[in-house]
Amino acid sequence: MLRAKLKGYALPFAVFISAIIIILSSTLILAAHYNNRFYNRIILLDRLNANASSAINLLLVNPDMIEEGGETIISLYNEAADSVKMEKEPWGVFDLFTVTAFHQQLKVKRSVIAGNYKYDSTNVAFFVSDHGKPVSVVGNVNIKGNSFLPEAGFKQAHIEGKTFTGRRISDNEIHKTNRVLPPLSERIARLNTDYFLDKYINNSTKVIPFEEMLGDSLTVSFLDSVVVLYSPYSIALNYRFLQGKIIVISEKEIQIGNNNQLNDVLCVAPYIRVENQFAGKLQLLARDSIAIGDNCNLKYPSAVGVISQGQISKAPAISIGEKTNVCGMAFMYRKSAEPDKQPMLKLDDGSVVKGQVYSNGYTEIKGSIHGSLYTDRFFLSTPSSIYENTLMDTDIDMYKLSRSYVGMDLIDEQTRGSVIKWVY
Repeated sequence: MLRAKLKGYALPFAVFISAIIIILSSTLILAAHYNNRFYNRIILLDRLNANASSAINLLLVNPDMIEEGGETIISLYNEAADSVKMEKEPWGVFDLFTVTAFHQQLKVKRSVIAGNYKYDSTNVAFFVSDHGKPVSVVGNVNIKGNSFLPEAGFKQAHIEGKTFTGRRISDNEIHKTNRVLPPLSERIARLNTDYFLDKYINNSTKVIPFEEMLGDSLTVSFLDSVVVLYSPYSIALNYRFLQGKIIVISEKEIQIGNNNQLNDVLCVAPYIRVENQFAGKLQLLARDSIAIGDNCNLKYPSAVGVISQGQISKAPAISIGEKTNVCGMAFMYRKSAEPDKQPMLKLDDGSVVKGQVYSNGYTEIKGSIHGSLYTDRFFLSTPSSIYENTLMDTDIDMYKLSRSYVGMDLIDEQTRGSVIKWVY
């Protein structure tokens, strides 16, 4: 009887064991399937990231393969899973490249702010137009790097009880020229106030009246569309946190307090004023003047530029206050200067520009430039008089510029491009 009962339980037991084996086997097969699928997804994402980086490098080498504001889709290697969409648009003086690498339902999208001027010790450090006069040097003047001078060269002068005590420029760094100042690149020279009004205010689908901005903070990804904060009146920026793909445009004036946090944004207006002790990373683009206070720190990559066209009531100007650092570019451009309204760019005592400076008018340097300077002529104001084409107690040194510096080609030198920063 016991043996018969055992035989009767054998079949259900065998079915139970078989079911357990089937469930375990199915689970293992399913786990292996999903593990393989996950692994393939990781491999594919790595490949898409590599494709995105390759597309960025391709744009850096051949930026003209896409028109500004345009896009294109290409196959990088004529293989599977190597398709990329490439877009190019200006971001102030810089370029914004956005690439999307994709395959089926997967995609990787990345953006960079790029420039087409990279540090090179052979780049021009000092260029001044030839107006038939020498460049007078007084006090502790030190110029290091390739220098293009008027035919009359340098002249040691005696002013305010001072004589020349600086470093003599190496003969192999001095080049004589009778050339006028090279014009500012058309790509940058067009960035006047009217350009931004026409492009964004008249055509943008995402313009927010500044007075209607909700809250004190705004962050916009560079992977999204630009957001424009606009006012036909003066704008006072105070206690604001603005970051990313944001343009602040005023048809009157923008005043920037030192209680703001501004990162990577553009500010555009006829007049721009920056309060003492401000710190941030931004581009300031004006039509008439920019005044930056004392002890400010404009972090890399920043740009300060006045592009002046048409009728003006007074000479356009850029003033950089005492002990203020500008890491990036400062440029002054007047399309057709009137004799009594020459553009002026001034660096006060202790100020430093780490990057590139360009002025097609007068430049007064009481601070330092770690990088390059192109100017039409100099002036020097002292308590007793004003001197033309004179430098006193200043430092212009290409070799002090960071080896990783990337800016923009201000005079179409056909320099090579590189990534300034990867953006979010």
